[in-house]
Amino acid sequence: MSKIRFANDIEMEVYGVTQSGDTLHIEVDTADVNSVISKFRDNSAATSVMRYYVGTDLLRGYAGYAKLAGIQFVPDVLRDINYAIVDPATASGFQETRVDTVTVTMQKTQEGIDAITAQLANHENEISVLKTDMGALEKTILGGE
Repeated sequence: MSKIRFANDIEMEVYGVTQSGDTLHIEVDTADVNSVISKFRDNSAATSVMRYYVGTDLLRGYAGYAKLAGIQFVPDVLRDINYAIVDPATASGFQETRVDTVTVTMQKTQEGIDAITAQLANHENEISVLKTDMGALEKTILGGE
């Protein structure tokens, strides 16, 4: 199972995610287009950071994709063929799995990039403070050497 975890920790099962430049395509197996739209439209706080998991493994993170640029619905997509089971009623002659898919196209926005840049600067400041504190602690432990 593949999924996206949004910045607000809500998860959504997905078939796959592809990135090209400042565009992100998220493919979802569902006929409920409105449900998919509601997760991405006017929800930049949640979509500003998305993490892509396959099973329990975090494969990739995406940041700054805050603008819904498009939705494409394709019904009756052939997703899988089970060659172990014969089915003369299908075009392949084997058992087929067909699904409706929705592909969401998200665009990176300057607003999203600025938010991530601010988070990065904040983390860099926190790391700097920790380094200073660790240096002082090290001197204390080693007796001022």
